[in-house]
Amino acid sequence: AASVTGSQYNGDVDGFWYGKAHGTKWATDELSLANLSGSGTDSGVVLFCGDDHGAKSSGYPAGSETVLRDAKTPVFYPSSIPEVISYAHHALALSRYSGLACALKLVTPICDGAATLPVSPAEPCITLPDYMVNGNPYRKTFHPVVIATGSLPYEEEVADIRLGIARSYAQLNGIDQIVNTESNCPLGIIATGKSYPDVRLALDAMGLGDEIRLLKLGLVYPLNHEIVQTFGHGLESVLVVEEKGPFVEEPVAQALFNTCVRRVYGKRGPDGNRLIPAHGELNPDRL
Repeated sequence: AASVTGSQYNGDVDGFWYGKAHGTKWATDELSLANLSGSGTDSGVVLFCGDDHGAKSSGYPAGSETVLRDAKTPVFYPSSIPEVISYAHHALALSRYSGLACALKLVTPICDGAATLPVSPAEPCITLPDYMVNGNPYRKTFHPVVIATGSLPYEEEVADIRLGIARSYAQLNGIDQIVNTESNCPLGIIATGKSYPDVRLALDAMGLGDEIRLLKLGLVYPLNHEIVQTFGHGLESVLVVEEKGPFVEEPVAQALFNTCVRRVYGKRGPDGNRLIPAHGELNPDRL
């Protein structure tokens, strides 16, 4: 992670880093320092984190999202190969604007896949938020020295401003999407990244393809509470489908607290027993 510091100390330099989940864990301290420091003018950092949930080519199954959350790093989770490209553009744009390093969670079925698709310099369409801080437009700053109590204002900036920018960016650019909005079913399903097509296939196999309202989360951290609350309007119960975890399930429950949604299920069902597995990989048959 230290090898991409040029994107911090120099303007107009972008840094790209790749590591599997195990390597991401080793880089936590560097990532935390990077987000406290910020980045140079028109510079950004994108992390490509390879997550082998089924341990097909790793010593043990692992995911990177909890480590990235600890480092206050926004996490985009593509559900398809085309989204790897579009989310990488979004991650870089958000990083350049906010000063945060941004990550893509890339799971084995996506990385081992292949696709032919058109590309265009005009896609994806990127809109930066007009984020205001104390009545003034946000302008990122770079802090070359992070040490002791001098870092406390930088922590406040990350927690209260930069992560807020990430939520605003996701809302403005439609990173998270609500599907089947006309459904009258009292149950809604929230799915993250690659779990979204798995859920769609499982529902299709049961003849329920268009019967249940769905929320596809593309930015799994920080969670956009606004779209979760919009999704939950009129629902009685929400089921969160994600591999490993619970990761998204807990902030979803917080976002829906004191709303019409009475129950949030995920790793545990109505009877308190295990529901969505927290181990291995998910697929339509398993769901």
